[in-house]
Amino acid sequence: MDDESLDLYKSLFKGREDVFAVRWEKNNKSSYMPAFNFDPHRYKLHQMKGGTFADFPDKTYQPLTNAQLIKHFNGEQVVGLYLEVKTREIDKLLGVIRTQVRQQYLETNPENFTRIVHDYSDDQKGFVIWKDLLEEKLF
Repeated sequence: MDDESLDLYKSLFKGREDVFAVRWEKNNKSSYMPAFNFDPHRYKLHQMKGGTFADFPDKTYQPLTNAQLIKHFNGEQVVGLYLEVKTREIDKLLGVIRTQVRQQYLETNPENFTRIVHDYSDDQKGFVIWKDLLEEKLF
């Protein structure tokens, strides 16, 4: 694979460059985990003392390189990207969208349409009011 193709791929699928995810399988389960650099001998000693990989201090993230991507494209490993977008930013954007869409919904009044708005201030009381209004319209 040439550098131009790798650059195109990296422009289309943007993720963190300081770390990537590798896929693992064990006991009929599979998932992704960060790729790490570590000394297997030191890790084995750590395990013999009761340590786990999670609390093994001598590991660093393995950066995403062209060589790792080539292994991925050759089928030697499965690479996952960690997106650079922050969860809080996504939640904030979703909140804005919910608010705007809810407001647009409330401002419309379609013909032959009855709106029943759920009251979220009290889960149980709100549900009872919503259910009663719905039953009133249906029956």
